[in-house]
Amino acid sequence: MVRLTFYGGVNEIGGNKIFLEDGDCGLFLDFGFPYKRHKLFYEEYLNARSGAGLLDPLTLELLPPLAGLYREDLEVPGLWERFRDSPCYRKLEKVDGVLLSHAHLDHSGYISFLNADIPVFSTAVAAFVAKAMQDSGRSGFEQQVCYFTPVAMDCPNGWKQTALISERTVKQQRRFCIGDRDPKDLSQEANQFWENVAGQKEMASRPLNSHSGCSLNLRCFPVDHSIPGACAWGVETSSGWVIYSGDLRLHGKRSAFTMRFIEEAAKLRPRALLLEGTNVDRKSNVTESEVYENAFRAVSGAKSLVIADFSPRDVDRLLTFLQVAKATKRKLAILPKDAFLLKTMRLLEPETPDIAHDGDIVIYQDTIASKHPALWMRSICQEYDSKIVLADDVRSAQDKFILSFSFFDINELPSICP
Repeated sequence: MVRLTFYGGVNEIGGNKIFLEDGDCGLFLDFGFPYKRHKLFYEEYLNARSGAGLLDPLTLELLPPLAGLYREDLEVPGLWERFRDSPCYRKLEKVDGVLLSHAHLDHSGYISFLNADIPVFSTAVAAFVAKAMQDSGRSGFEQQVCYFTPVAMDCPNGWKQTALISERTVKQQRRFCIGDRDPKDLSQEANQFWENVAGQKEMASRPLNSHSGCSLNLRCFPVDHSIPGACAWGVETSSGWVIYSGDLRLHGKRSAFTMRFIEEAAKLRPRALLLEGTNVDRKSNVTESEVYENAFRAVSGAKSLVIADFSPRDVDRLLTFLQVAKATKRKLAILPKDAFLLKTMRLLEPETPDIAHDGDIVIYQDTIASKHPALWMRSICQEYDSKIVLADDVRSAQDKFILSFSFFDINELPSICP
């Protein structure tokens, strides 16, 4: 008998945690960060206690109480005795994997808590984007999707209260299985990126595997979304095919992916179709070509600095503004984090612009109060040294730049004086 249990993603954007069971086989469809519920308890400077491991997210029902699913090193003494009376409590004996639809944290973030032996199935690009996000992002225990730092119960020096403290050991990499290409076809440089963490301690790496080892028959369908590497999954169960996609769209640059998915999935005559419906009631959407046309008109009429703010990791939108920059004789100034992502993308998609040889891309070096910037950041800035621009460069030629800034970067503006 096939059963679907929704532990997250209902009446919320993202946070998907859907457990598909067929006999002795079980797969999670995404395992995302539940932003809506998380905001009920936490804000920017108030977060779950890393030293308490699973206790906080389980108590606040951010995670379902499923014994056997999570990393054992995150369990505090007597943890599961607290939750045995929960109506959702179960002990899972076997989980065959997580089918990851894309790398946005509301679909991938809480993979951080899962047992490292549970494989994550994704596209190659989604895996690389997730790792680039972790390499260049925060190091909190809620953002350890591709690799994690083991912890152990200990007592801090001079302290009576015990806590889970990071061990001074190598990082542990998760097992990722690729659904859209043969891992053997990846370049040596791509494999080196996957198996190493820039500027950090040694990692116990796990090579990328094929998705063919899953106990259920799987189909991976690339789809269009606002982050590279998004896909839908087909799972052949004893009751027929179940089709799942976290997010997709028909108005982006890769809409042909979504159309092909629709056609191929229809041929399977699925028994169940699970889709996120964030904008299902919207009557129309702005296509990427319309975004270009609107942006081109706005930038063409601008006499000074232009700032482009769009979703993080939306590479297609970044490339749209690169087209606008070329057409309006400006430079697109991106941040080191964006440059790191583009460099990562080129490992798998060589058509991604090469920052070193594209005369219309520069890297804005923002103000940081650290004597020793992160090694990934230093590496990017050294590799593309000739592409670096500073606030003074932008301030003195404001009509020559489009700044790719988010809300969190606007504190650079006092240095630029727009």
